[in-house]
Amino acid sequence: MAAKKDTKKIKLTFMNAVGNRLVIVDEYFQTLIEEKAKNDFVREVSKSCGFDPDSILFLSRPGKGNIMMRIFDRDGTEETMCGNGLRCIARYAFLNHYIGKKACIRILDGIKTVQLLKGNIRTNLGITKQFCCINPELHFAYSGLPHLVLFTENLEEIDAEKVAKSYRYNKELTSKLGYPNNMHVNLIEIIDRHTIKIKTYEACVERITQSCGTGAVASAFVVAKLDECDFPLKIINPGGILIADKEGENMILTGPAEIVGNVEYDVSKLIKYSKLRA
Repeated sequence: MAAKKDTKKIKLTFMNAVGNRLVIVDEYFQTLIEEKAKNDFVREVSKSCGFDPDSILFLSRPGKGNIMMRIFDRDGTEETMCGNGLRCIARYAFLNHYIGKKACIRILDGIKTVQLLKGNIRTNLGITKQFCCINPELHFAYSGLPHLVLFTENLEEIDAEKVAKSYRYNKELTSKLGYPNNMHVNLIEIIDRHTIKIKTYEACVERITQSCGTGAVASAFVVAKLDECDFPLKIINPGGILIADKEGENMILTGPAEIVGNVEYDVSKLIKYSKLRA
């Protein structure tokens, strides 16, 4: 007699995108976590899976586009965009034969195109919008998520997290810009016309992450808009290098993404949140 299939575990895939730690839950063939339970599931898994992820990504099949990605930060907040997540989902989906080397991925921000290159993934993040100058050192741009971009001259010498939090939690400023609850903050230093250094404090992750794709794009857009830098632009994150470029009005982000490992996660204690199918 065949052994009874264990329905108390699901596979989590750990991925690294220039230091950004992301977890993929593969729902391509079937729903594993019911809709009303996803936020709670994300919070529990983020605390207990042993990977300390920044965000958790759910992969599924949409009505349009090759695959769909939903993005939840570690606090359970669902996001509209994740630049590094697009590369991770693309790499994972390609390795699992869900897509070819060119594909469309549907996210809440719309349909994005991806292309797998040798060692890297090229992603089209679309048009960066809502640019405004707050003061000569501080600017705003929306690259699928709201981002403040703060110019610094000594990025490695300042307390980046403390400075970023002072803007992240400035309710007067963030409310005026229309994003009182999820403002991301990028501290940047211009190295030369084609290179910037960056540290991003991600809202809802609530820390400086090793890299942030939408933050890299927003920062690249701002420095180019102000004629401080030229495309293509190398963006040095704490976790590694991303390349930002512009194609027409669309922002392009290129970088690596790799699978770190897989685990079978025991959800027996979370069974009230889960709909697991044999």
